[in-house]
Amino acid sequence: MGRLDVPPERAVFVGDSPTDMTAARAAGVVALGAVWGWHPPAALRAAGADHLLPEPASIGPSLLHHLPLIDSA
Repeated sequence: MGRLDVPPERAVFVGDSPTDMTAARAAGVVALGAVWGWHPPAALRAAGADHLLPEPASIGPSLLHHLPLIDSA
């Protein structure tokens, strides 16, 4: 984000593990949990996922859903 001069409140992180969600939260970005990975949805939610993505095709719609939150910064 620093190299691209993007503030955390204008970024999202898509990950499939609890450590990914922890990293996203630590960076101050929206954490999107990919539930098609190795970890169950409950583990991603418990680790701080803001939203769960049921399949890869849902990345686009989820980003659109979070766009007002990102753009409000």
